[in-house]
Amino acid sequence: MTIDERIEALAQSLELLSALHQQTERELASLHQETERELRSLAESVKAHENMMKAHDGRLAEHEKYLVQLMEGTARLLRVAESHERRLSHLEGLPEE
Repeated sequence: MTIDERIEALAQSLELLSALHQQTERELASLHQETERELRSLAESVKAHENMMKAHDGRLAEHEKYLVQLMEGTARLLRVAESHERRLSHLEGLPEE
């Protein structure tokens, strides 16, 4: 193989490597853009879930308040029932418990 043939072979190899490098760069740029789109979508999804969690937390707090009110109302009703039972026992002449 002569020097000129070697130089030509090297030139072809460099052209091939350059083309492969450019193709790889295009593929990486495309993957980078796709990754950025997916990350933006993921960030939006996380934000939406965060908003839903805040709304659920608010509802949970409301339910907890309602439950406390129910428990307090039930306790008041129990005291009224016990009071009525004592009065009835007193009226009937039964010993109080």
